[in-house]
Amino acid sequence: MGIRKGRQATDWLREMSGALVFAMIAVGVGTLLTTCASFLGSITVSAASDLVIESGALTGLTGGASLDPNGAVELVVDDPTVKQGVLHLLTWLPTATVVLIMLGFLLRIVRIARQDPFRTAVLAHLRSLGIVVIIAGPLSWGVEFFASFALVGTVTAEGSSGRLELQAPLVWMLVGMGYFAIAEVVKRGTAMRAELDEVI
Repeated sequence: MGIRKGRQATDWLREMSGALVFAMIAVGVGTLLTTCASFLGSITVSAASDLVIESGALTGLTGGASLDPNGAVELVVDDPTVKQGVLHLLTWLPTATVVLIMLGFLLRIVRIARQDPFRTAVLAHLRSLGIVVIIAGPLSWGVEFFASFALVGTVTAEGSSGRLELQAPLVWMLVGMGYFAIAEVVKRGTAMRAELDEVI
């Protein structure tokens, strides 16, 4: 029974490893295609609705409906300049980079765990991943915010603008702390196994 469970766990980790490889390829290809689109095709810029639309200019609305000042309007730039292309790239590339790094760490962790889930290398990689996510995640959000802020200034007469939303950095920090929590579980499991080995 124990051998069968061990085989099932190994198969599950192998499938997870394959899924992580697929995810890395998908993110990598998507990153490459979107990067090319930033310079060779059109780009989309999200601007605050009250910057480009006046509430009185709206038609077809029923009574009581009005423009949401906190909403956004998607603007399409058909022939972006190099500056616009770079800024557009910086509105999403930092997060994509962090995701790729995170997937790479997870792939390494899963491959080590297939041999032994309580190796010190698993613990070290989980802690490193937690540090990377907690630092790089909010940092990427900050870079993307300022890039988006500057990009709006290239397509609106009102100049640069943006709304600061704190959900993303909080999510990154929660994810990073989650990896630290998993690392603590692995640490305690490693200590328990060491104690059992001494008893045996």
